[in-house]
Amino acid sequence: MRSLNLLVLTILFVALGLGNLIVTANRSLIPQTIDAEVAILDIKREKHPGIDDVHFMTLTTGETLHVDKSVAEKLQVGMPIRKQAWEHKLMTEKEQISLEYSKDFRGMMWVMPLSFLVAFAVLIWPRLWLIATRTKEL
Repeated sequence: MRSLNLLVLTILFVALGLGNLIVTANRSLIPQTIDAEVAILDIKREKHPGIDDVHFMTLTTGETLHVDKSVAEKLQVGMPIRKQAWEHKLMTEKEQISLEYSKDFRGMMWVMPLSFLVAFAVLIWPRLWLIATRTKEL
């Protein structure tokens, strides 16, 4: 039963970590395929306005995307945009906009594996200690 709990916790932790990375990567638009016009650009102010604001872009297709500030600042309502998935260039009528992963995503690329290792160590350490003490007793 304990092995099952450990397995479930490990799977849950990995799934949440990967989900966090996917959501953060999507804000750069790099994984996205887009062929539409920008219908709405919206900023939701957070605790520290101008620093941790949340930017949303609604397309004429009806899709609303959470985007990085660096992306939102380069867009305008009515602007036609297009790109293929995983391209690092967003095409407009007048220019190519370079896309890159945010500082948040790059940080998550280090934090998620490290936090997984720490969580795994915390979950597995008591078992290893128990095995080691039982082995000494034999």
